[in-house]
Amino acid sequence: MADEKIKKILIFAMPRTGSTIIQNIIAHLLFDIPNLVEPFNDPKFGFNPANPKIINGQPADLYQWVQDQSTGIIKLLAINLAYVEVDKLLSIGNFNRLVIVERKNLVDCCISLCLAENISKYHYYHGDSPDIESFECDVKFVDNWIRMYRRYLTALTQIKNSSVPYDTICYEDFINNQIQYIADVPFQASVMVGRFIETVSLELPYQDLCINYYEVEEKIRKELC
Repeated sequence: MADEKIKKILIFAMPRTGSTIIQNIIAHLLFDIPNLVEPFNDPKFGFNPANPKIINGQPADLYQWVQDQSTGIIKLLAINLAYVEVDKLLSIGNFNRLVIVERKNLVDCCISLCLAENISKYHYYHGDSPDIESFECDVKFVDNWIRMYRRYLTALTQIKNSSVPYDTICYEDFINNQIQYIADVPFQASVMVGRFIETVSLELPYQDLCINYYEVEEKIRKELC
């Protein structure tokens, strides 16, 4: 039984870690709270995706907007860290819980984002595996991804040092249907029903698709490990 006191949750993740489907399950199946998706990039909340510091045509107070939400699940991706201060967000956000979504395979995480943004132009795939030809992950893209990951690590330390309780969900464990927990509530892939299953990204053979996979792997290993 979900804790009824949990009304406001912040999800923090790198892109391409399964955070969207995980957010859907948490909002609709675990705690029955509004799913605010990715508000800092979504025009339906008044934000301008081309300039996230603008809300409804005016200079944005992102923190006031977050504070004004009495309930819901908000996602903060590492890419938003260019204009969102984690410490400030946590200090005024009134979050009952933090959920960190991690992916163990950083190389696949990087290459998956490269594929989604620069090659296929799709972040989610439906039905059969899409017909994707071999591609190269540009070195500049990898450099930018590494910089974003370093910002993510800094913010992750701030999150773990905050007073808000947090749980960590592992993407690979989720895909393998292993039981994980959010606020002591069991969480696993088998709870996906109906429309949620349609938004799951397929596991693609990145080692075969990306012609410079091992060069990317070596670069990430040297820079981050």
